[in-house]
Amino acid sequence: MTEAPPKTHTIWKYPLELVDVQTISLPKGAEFRLLADQGGTLTLWYEVDPGAEKADIQIIIAGTGHEIPVGLMHLGSIMQGAFVWHVYRVPTLTDVFMALGGIRYSMKSFRHSFSSSDLS
Repeated sequence: MTEAPPKTHTIWKYPLELVDVQTISLPKGAEFRLLADQGGTLTLWYEVDPGAEKADIQIIIAGTGHEIPVGLMHLGSIMQGAFVWHVYRVPTLTDVFMALGGIRYSMKSFRHSFSSSDLS
């Protein structure tokens, strides 16, 4: 019997535009690894499963002293010359569930966790 090869991930980079809000598309389950300046461009690196379905996330970049919404996930801050840019990710529903202890329910398992009398 032959074993399936081990699942592998890849590191992908995402160059950012220097704008207040932007959307990037990355495979679901991607794990943030690094924010850095690469050749004058703010860049994110994520560990991804290249075969996973993709999802959009919003990235917010704010300069020091600029207002930012409460509840964002801080990815890091970068100095570029006289400026410091603070990079945030808008949390997804999955991020919120994971922050609450990793509770993940599909609708089917969620429904089965209640008796029919609980739902009426």
